[in-house]
Amino acid sequence: MPSSIIRRVCNAPCSVDGPVRQARAMANGSIPVLTFPRRVIMVVARVPRGRVTTYGRIAAALGSPRASHVVGSALAHLPTGHDLPAHRVVNRVGYLSGAEAWGNPDVMRDLLREEGVPFRAEWEVDLDACVWDPADDPELDGLFRGGQEALA
Repeated sequence: MPSSIIRRVCNAPCSVDGPVRQARAMANGSIPVLTFPRRVIMVVARVPRGRVTTYGRIAAALGSPRASHVVGSALAHLPTGHDLPAHRVVNRVGYLSGAEAWGNPDVMRDLLREEGVPFRAEWEVDLDACVWDPADDPELDGLFRGGQEALA
């Protein structure tokens, strides 16, 4: 588990975390807060090299199957220079919908091709061949129990 990635990204300010929630967490000493966006980051950090997952699969694995747009928002608000493998998250049909974050879909495509991810079309991965479902990760539930020790 790439805990150093999670620690760096989760300790950075995240604009999708509410300021009131952050203030309460700081007041009671429970930083880092495991809000939905921060749990998204923790799941994305686990996507194996050469595999992809979808916004919807992440949302479902986190118990909110209709929150794929929130997953996308969490990834769109990552701090500049992050090293989270966010390029491994695609839409429900395999399209490189997060490519705007990379400036050009070719950048995301090239990163995935370097990892051996197969494509059906120029900007559409072959989900049947390479999808990773976080709900099948046996360690996922334990990742969020106890909050802070998951980041240790």
